[in-house]
Amino acid sequence: MLVRLYKSATVVQNIIILLVIILLWVPRFYAPQAMPTNHQQFFFDFCFGFLQPFPYFNTAIALLLLLLAAFFEQQSLNFDRLRISGHNFPSLLFVLLSSTPHVASFSPVIFTALTLAVALLFLFKIPETAQNDHLIFFTAFFFGIATIFYLPALLLMPLFIAICFLGNFPFKKIRVAILGFLFPVIWVVAGLYLFSSDLALLIEQWEPHFLVFSIPQPHLNVAAFVVLSLLVFIYILVIFRLISKFTERTAIIRRRITISVYFSLLLFLSAFFSYNFYEHLSLLSVPMAALISYYYNEDSEASWVDYALLGCFIALVVYSFL
Repeated sequence: MLVRLYKSATVVQNIIILLVIILLWVPRFYAPQAMPTNHQQFFFDFCFGFLQPFPYFNTAIALLLLLLAAFFEQQSLNFDRLRISGHNFPSLLFVLLSSTPHVASFSPVIFTALTLAVALLFLFKIPETAQNDHLIFFTAFFFGIATIFYLPALLLMPLFIAICFLGNFPFKKIRVAILGFLFPVIWVVAGLYLFSSDLALLIEQWEPHFLVFSIPQPHLNVAAFVVLSLLVFIYILVIFRLISKFTERTAIIRRRITISVYFSLLLFLSAFFSYNFYEHLSLLSVPMAALISYYYNEDSEASWVDYALLGCFIALVVYSFL
């Protein structure tokens, strides 16, 4: 089923994306959720004070950011290097995977998904470009922006530094990465120093929420539990299927699969340091949309992934109308 959709015309895929958005997001406008009040961020307080009185507007902002992230997700996969070109299948996957029950309004997580999708666009191109200093800088720069809005994103920076080391990059390029990451952080600290009346008190308020390890509490309803269970099944199955035929793929695809797998693992581990474990898992849609797209690019037959994605979509629709 999804194999046919993968090979279908762009117009058909755009219609399906619109249908998915209508079914999953229109009900969220009927009963908009309040913005999260317990969060780990630097800039979200300002957004919270501005958007919290307007629940419909913050839901619209969340949908807009999600669609923008889907656009960058599509661009990051660079499908002219693959067998199929000119289609929006990765965007469709991203919209579906990121529209989890815990993502319904503007939050640090949904903004972080956008910044990580942009970072992935630059990250994929680094090993393929000889003069890549600007790509390294911008990848680290967007990791830095993600960290400013959502502190658990800080744990992704070791992945980027490791890629620089494994790629035998000279120390100059690693220094560029560190500077790119610190650039937005330094601006934030400078701004707080200049405009905050009591910087010490502000830091003290953030300290209790700074990367605190916690075990998630199972407080899911049936639909949310089904969605998350199916997503875990999809992620595990796709990763194992991709790894099983790893050597048969081109060097470019192997590098991108490796980056996406490590990206997924670090995002999952960082979920234990987030204020909302289940909402944080929606960030996995950034690397997993890429992995599932590469999976369908190689697999021409229907599989359990088809049925799991269809079940996930049905469960999300049911949850949306509850």
